[in-house]
Amino acid sequence: MASSPEVQPFHWHNDGSLDEKDFALHGHSIVLLLAILCILLLISLLYLYLRWTCYNYRLTTTAAATATTVASTAEGVDHASSGLDVGTITSMPVELYKEGDNGECVICLGVFTVGEKLKVIPSCSHGFHPECIEAWLRTQPSCPLCRALVAKKTVADAKDMV
Repeated sequence: MASSPEVQPFHWHNDGSLDEKDFALHGHSIVLLLAILCILLLISLLYLYLRWTCYNYRLTTTAAATATTVASTAEGVDHASSGLDVGTITSMPVELYKEGDNGECVICLGVFTVGEKLKVIPSCSHGFHPECIEAWLRTQPSCPLCRALVAKKTVADAKDMV
């Protein structure tokens, strides 16, 4: 049987021979330390520049999106965030419900009764309770059933036909 080698435990020795000259910086050490500090400074400046550039890019992108939204609002429809203006909504035609038409308001899921008033979207002819569709069109510029856009021109054309 082979004998196992003796395992010596690790001992930390401090014989007291450390002097201040062991921690002194000499020639190449100073140059290396300055180079590392310069690199860290350049990386920090690059990070700050990139962060500033991204922030300004976001501001210009937001300003461009706002300008597009303002341009589309001039037509009466804001595709980004808001629906139609109150004048357009109130000018939509109102009809009485007849038996055989679609018998349910898809917004509130209420069943229509014969003779009940319905507000009809001119571009797609879908009918809804007036209070339901008015609340919807204040926040969305489209039909809740088929997503057809409702524009001022469409409402004006439907009003002229009546």
